[in-house]
Amino acid sequence: MSIADFWRVYRAAIRRKWLLAAVVGSTMAVVGVGCLVLPRYYRATALVMPSDETLQRSVISRSAPGSAQPVYDPQVREERLANLIYLAQSQVVITRAAQSLRLNEPLQGLARRVAVDTLPQTAILRITALDKDRQRSISLANAMAQSFADFYHELSHREAVSNRIFLERELDSALRDLGKAQDRLASYRASDGGAGVAIDATEEAISPAEKERDATEAELRETSARLEAARSRLVQEQPTVLTEEGTTDNPAVTKLQIDLADLEGKLAAQRAIHTDRHPDVIALRAQIDDLRRRLSTEMQRVVKHRTIARNPLYAHLSSQVADLEAGKMALQARLEAMNRMVERERGLYSRASSRGVELAALTRDYRIAEDTYRRLKAAVDQARIDEKVTSGTGAIQVVDLARSAQGPVTKGPSPWQLLALGFVLSVALALGLVVTLDVLDDRVHTTDDLMRHISLPVTGIIPGMAGVTARELPLITHVSPGSPYAEAYRFLRTDLLFTCKEQPLQTLCVVTPKPGQGGTTTVSNLAISLAEAERSVILVDCDLRRPSLHRIFGVSNEVGLTSVLTDGTTLADALQETEVPNLRLLAAGPQAHNPSNLINSNRMRAVMAELRENADFVLIDTPSAIAFSDAAIIASMTDGALMVVRARQPLRGSQLQVTSLLNKARANVIGAVLNDVAPESVDTFYFHSHYYTPQMPGGEWAVQALPAAQPRSSPAPPTERGPIPAPSASAAADADVAAEVDSAFDAQN
Repeated sequence: MSIADFWRVYRAAIRRKWLLAAVVGSTMAVVGVGCLVLPRYYRATALVMPSDETLQRSVISRSAPGSAQPVYDPQVREERLANLIYLAQSQVVITRAAQSLRLNEPLQGLARRVAVDTLPQTAILRITALDKDRQRSISLANAMAQSFADFYHELSHREAVSNRIFLERELDSALRDLGKAQDRLASYRASDGGAGVAIDATEEAISPAEKERDATEAELRETSARLEAARSRLVQEQPTVLTEEGTTDNPAVTKLQIDLADLEGKLAAQRAIHTDRHPDVIALRAQIDDLRRRLSTEMQRVVKHRTIARNPLYAHLSSQVADLEAGKMALQARLEAMNRMVERERGLYSRASSRGVELAALTRDYRIAEDTYRRLKAAVDQARIDEKVTSGTGAIQVVDLARSAQGPVTKGPSPWQLLALGFVLSVALALGLVVTLDVLDDRVHTTDDLMRHISLPVTGIIPGMAGVTARELPLITHVSPGSPYAEAYRFLRTDLLFTCKEQPLQTLCVVTPKPGQGGTTTVSNLAISLAEAERSVILVDCDLRRPSLHRIFGVSNEVGLTSVLTDGTTLADALQETEVPNLRLLAAGPQAHNPSNLINSNRMRAVMAELRENADFVLIDTPSAIAFSDAAIIASMTDGALMVVRARQPLRGSQLQVTSLLNKARANVIGAVLNDVAPESVDTFYFHSHYYTPQMPGGEWAVQALPAAQPRSSPAPPTERGPIPAPSASAAADADVAAEVDSAFDAQN
């Protein structure tokens, strides 16, 4: 998972934190209820102890003939202890325990409630039984212990008797073999006639010759190894050498090369009969390394010239090969002579001792039979001891019966472990659900979602304004200048001013794909922000069907854009001052019968040109672009268009349709404003609280109270960033119209 994926999951989890909490909470509740309804068991424990003979029966040593001393192996003890644990929970023992208690429960279920292990650092077996009934768990543990002791007593006694009978039979057979070997040896010695003495004398004569022959063979192997090493070195050398940057008449270099070749030959011979760790091999390696260092030093001192001469190392190796070949031939001849002498003496020995060899074979057979008899005799004695032990008190003793039971306890994981596992799984499940819903969710939550759907740069992010009424929203920048909401519109203003440095944007219309996106609120606050930056701003209400800007700023709608377009009213007479300095409003005017024709007229284009001459910025509010063509027509007349999209609403293709329509109208769409974003997702809203507190100047975010808005015929004198005062009284009919417009404005914004 990349960092971007992590933050996407994090934002999705924050947006759906209540869903995350609901999934985790419901899962933990289910796990908690499950822990409460899990079956409770009582645990009872009985202890049994095997005898030393059971754990480690003596094994007769075979290291010395006739020895009957037992040898104890720790590994054998551990293996027997593991076998006892397996037997204690075998089907036979469980069946006997169930029969003694008259239980009708299946053996598989009973086996799952019985466990056998050892006490730490002891050979005592602990038999633990679980049962929902306290008394029944105690009875089950005791029955298992007693059944195991009885079963092993029968098993071990039968084994001991069978083992003793088998060993006694083998002992009788070995005794008969020993008697036969003894009779043959005694009979042969009676008819020997002193052959044994002659054999001993002949062996003493042969022994030195064999030793000398063995020494000759070893010397021959060494000489052969040195010869092979010298031959391999000789193949690598050339008879003559070209000495570059050196001399050939340096006696020190020549001597060192000869000594080095000699030592390398000795090293090869030693490695043929010894390993690399042998002291002689290590000493030769050290001498060779020392000679190589000295040779390198001497080579650096030679006189610099080039010459061709006979290779002294080749000559030395040739001489060494010749000497070794001669020595090898001599050793081979000597070895052949020694072999003939040993064979001759062996022939004499064989002719003189044919009866002695037979005597030696009979003696060996007798000793083997005697050793076998002694070992079997010791094994029979031990088997008889084991039989007595098993026929007495038994190999397994019940040392402590269960008298009480612990509990109630749960079988398997503890409740805390189940709760921890449930929490981890619930969080994983909740995150998976959140990610799945986020993938399936086609609503716009972030700027990335908006750019991915409409391919427009996001020029502003407006946080959702909780606790602010629909009438106060369009004036939030004026009535609450210290709020983060006002700061968001100032960011939009700053982005617009920077864009003006790259392209002329004197006239700008605000377009919404569908009703209720907050376009009127955005254009009103943007106009107020530009006016606060000391720019001359004219705000034009081109929503001729449901105008609302005159109600927002508390001016009359008797004269407006329709008056200029149809009745010949001048623009100067139609513009009205507002409470915001540098901001004038051109209201929609009386309702027209065909607003689209008025908008798409030459007179409208002339009015647009005249508006440019009277202000630094002309901001135009338009109706929904998906419902009426007015927005696309006006966008084609202005320098730029700004699309407003409300967050947390599904995209149903209207945004893409409006974008395509504006492109066909050749409108310059400079970007999009994401409106009503969740405040926790807007960094400017989050960090704004670090600078302002309600106690600081400018830190009071509460919206100043607005008086009841009523239409008026002439504007009051403007006040700097103060609340908009109540307009002058008008007719009762105007009040009804005001209420109707307010409700329509609430529905749209």
